[in-house]
Amino acid sequence: MAIWSSPDLFDHGQPTSPHVRDNMSWAGLGWAGGVIVVLKVVVVVIVLVVVIVVVVVVVVVVVVVVVVVVVVAVVVVVVLVVVVEVVVVVFVVIVVVVVVVFVVVVVVVVVVFVVVVVVVFVVVVVVVVVSVVVELLRLRPNDERKWYRPTPGKTTNRVRSDRKAQILVLFYSYALSVATVQAKTPKAVGFGLIVGPKY
Repeated sequence: MAIWSSPDLFDHGQPTSPHVRDNMSWAGLGWAGGVIVVLKVVVVVIVLVVVIVVVVVVVVVVVVVVVVVVVVAVVVVVVLVVVVEVVVVVFVVIVVVVVVVFVVVVVVVVVVFVVVVVVVFVVVVVVVVVSVVVELLRLRPNDERKWYRPTPGKTTNRVRSDRKAQILVLFYSYALSVATVQAKTPKAVGFGLIVGPKY
């Protein structure tokens, strides 16, 4: 008996071909699956926008601070040159140089930190997007199947199925078909594996 013609393979009299039952489409995802996927994408986009805004603000603030420090240093040096003696000017110039170097070091550290954060975030976003795509590809219109007992037509409790459950259901259905139609004296091995007819 062909596996696709088994009346006990799927329930409620729906098409028995897995190519028909498992044909993936947005219509078959249902509201729950679609909402979950959309929410994940929206969260990723929002977080990405927030991170970009924060990075831009940090860079702008750092640049403004550097410019202000340099301008203030130049003004102080000019004032001291005009007002006070040369010794004091040299001392102030040294202090200003130290401050500018310190600010530059801080800016470099902040920029490196921001770059590392952005790289890590990009990696996380890629991982999340890939996981969303994989989850989307694994969704099927009918997300529930029946576990079948060795006796055709009788079922146990429903369980949510994944690819392994689908394969196991198909495997048992094929084994039952061989056992009840083709095999005269079948042998059951392992999980219902039927070893051909004995002649």
